[in-house]
Amino acid sequence: MLLLSACTSHDVIFTQEIKPIKKQDVRYMLFTHSSYANLDFRHVKKLNAVLFIENKDDIDSAQVLFLTEKKFYHLCGYHYEAFFWKSSDSLYSSICLNKECESFAYKPVEAQKRLSTYGNKLETNPDHYIYNLAIPVTFNPTEVKKELRDKGLMVFAFDDDLYRFPRLSFSYRHNTYVGKNASNKKWDMAEENNEIKTTKLIMNIVDSIKTHCKVLNEPEVFYDSFGEVLDSMTHKGSINLYFATEKDLFLAKDMVIQTKAQNIHVYIPETYNLQLIVTYDNIEEVKNILGEFKFIKKVSLYLEDYFQGD
Repeated sequence: MLLLSACTSHDVIFTQEIKPIKKQDVRYMLFTHSSYANLDFRHVKKLNAVLFIENKDDIDSAQVLFLTEKKFYHLCGYHYEAFFWKSSDSLYSSICLNKECESFAYKPVEAQKRLSTYGNKLETNPDHYIYNLAIPVTFNPTEVKKELRDKGLMVFAFDDDLYRFPRLSFSYRHNTYVGKNASNKKWDMAEENNEIKTTKLIMNIVDSIKTHCKVLNEPEVFYDSFGEVLDSMTHKGSINLYFATEKDLFLAKDMVIQTKAQNIHVYIPETYNLQLIVTYDNIEEVKNILGEFKFIKKVSLYLEDYFQGD
């Protein structure tokens, strides 16, 4: 069962020590403000600030402290995000963190101290800044990154290359009646069976689409919500499909409409983003440096689009 925390308690006691994860060969760690936030960010001075960390010992310990099993997902949102990169083209993992009520499973005191240290530095004395570079989808990301890096610029891609292709998303909710006085075992069985049925129903739709359209990604169902609702078990699974052409996208949409799927959305991007990381906080200077690259349609502050209304 997914456990959700509303950030009402800072103290969680774990009855046994959780073993740390196996450390990966990570070259870069980026510590940023989080885009997954239901929080008031008006007090944050620089949303595009970042800590750029290359020290192997710091990265190794941060991996173990932050990425080892967590117990809660916070309904109130997140303040920070830590990215662990094997290279600037290979993201190993990332994790969202809430500075007020994060509950770490492994060495919680040490992990919380590390989070506070990074958070305070990010908010008061960041060492780098991130800028989004909007690139038309007609330009190949690999070639664009190479051209920028050949000029000595530090470029990452926080989004998957697939994000430049047309996308279709939909969801499906499945409910299984369990009963008011059912045993815990029956609820557990219902949870397992419900997820299996929900996934099967969604993947049957996907398989049908794939017989007529070329799907670029390996589809994976993720669950927006699941759990006990009154006397039933409910699962809402969602999926994203990417297509090489708009023709395939709209054919797939028509096929989905004929099913009982919900929340059907299409998105056709005109640009995709790359992230430039520099040591100075001056967007006009960044624009001047990037002026020679005609494929850059727009330069903006990281997270600007997320929090324009705040």
